[in-house]
Amino acid sequence: MADDGAAERAQLLARIRDALVRSEGELGLDVIVDVGVVTLRGVVQTHERSMRIEALSRLMSRGFSVVNEIAVVPPESSVAPETLP
Repeated sequence: MADDGAAERAQLLARIRDALVRSEGELGLDVIVDVGVVTLRGVVQTHERSMRIEALSRLMSRGFSVVNEIAVVPPESSVAPETLP
């Protein structure tokens, strides 16, 4: 038996991915649309970006729960000067 909601979920997935590319230039995240739930997975460099992605996904997927599993891993920075022994 065919899943009647599969086409709707596929369309929602396409809309979310398109919005993320347009707004955040984001192509590297996994977006999973299941029955009533959108799950976001991947890695970004700032908490603010993670929150923007979550907010946009919520806006695009009204009526679905959004689970943000995005890891925030800041880029390495060399704040301390290098010292020689």
